[in-house]
Amino acid sequence: METQLDMISIDGRVFTLFAIDIGNSAIKLYSKGVYFHFSYKLEWQASLKQLLSSLDKQHTLFVISSVNPEKEADLQKIISLYSNFTILQVKTLIQNQKIVNTEKIQGIGNDRLLGLIGGLNYFDAPLITVDMGTATTVNYLDENKFAQGGAILPGVFTQFRSLIEHTSALKGIKLTNDIGTIGTNTNQAISSGIVNGMYGTVSYFINTIRTETKQNLPVILTGGNSNWISEKLLSTFQPIKQVPTLVLEGITFLTKTHFS
Repeated sequence: METQLDMISIDGRVFTLFAIDIGNSAIKLYSKGVYFHFSYKLEWQASLKQLLSSLDKQHTLFVISSVNPEKEADLQKIISLYSNFTILQVKTLIQNQKIVNTEKIQGIGNDRLLGLIGGLNYFDAPLITVDMGTATTVNYLDENKFAQGGAILPGVFTQFRSLIEHTSALKGIKLTNDIGTIGTNTNQAISSGIVNGMYGTVSYFINTIRTETKQNLPVILTGGNSNWISEKLLSTFQPIKQVPTLVLEGITFLTKTHFS
C-alpha cells in the first residue's frame, strides 16, 4: 500500500496505525483518511485478507472497538496469521482516557464516547454528536468536556424492519427518501413516517439541547444511516458537519493521545 497512513511510535518502535470499528453490519478500517468498509453481506474475509497482505511487511497496530463478538473473533483469527501485526482493544485505552470526562453519567457505550472524542477534531467543546446506525444516538459534550448524556432511539432501518416484520400486510415495501411529507400510497406513507419522523426527532433534540444550554452548539453527524436525513439537517443547522468516519477518528485520536 503506497498511500501514506497514520504512524505511531510505541517504546521506540514505529507502527502503522489502523482504527477498526466492528459493527452489526460491517467492519470498518481507517488510517489517515483512508477508509475501508467490509460488509458482512459480501465476501468480507477475502477482501480483508487482500488488504492485510498489502501491509505484510509493515509493523501494524490495529486498535479495535467492537459490538460484534463473533465477527471480532473472526477478524482476530485473520490478523493473528501475521507476526508483525499487533492488536489493541480500545476499551483498554478508554479505561485510562482523560479527553472526555464521563463521571456524570452511567453506561455510555464506546461508540458514543469515541464519537465525542472524534468530534473534538472538528469543533471545540461544547458540541453535539448524532450517530445514526442500528440505533440513533444524540450525545452532548459540555464546555468542560463532561459527557452529559443524550438520547438513544431505534435507527431508520431498525424502525422499518420492526414495522414490516410485525405487519403481515406490508410485505414488499421499500424504504425511500425521495418523497415529501404526504405519502399518496402505503410505501410513500411509511417512508415519510420513518424518514421525516427521524429528521423531526433529531431536530427536536438538537433544538432542545441548544435552547436549554443557551448556546448555538455545533453538530457532528455520522453513522451509516445518516444520509437519510443529512441533506435536511445540513440545510437546517449551522454549524454542522457530516463525518462518516467519526468513531474511527475518535479511536485514532484516543490512541495517539495515549501514546504521546
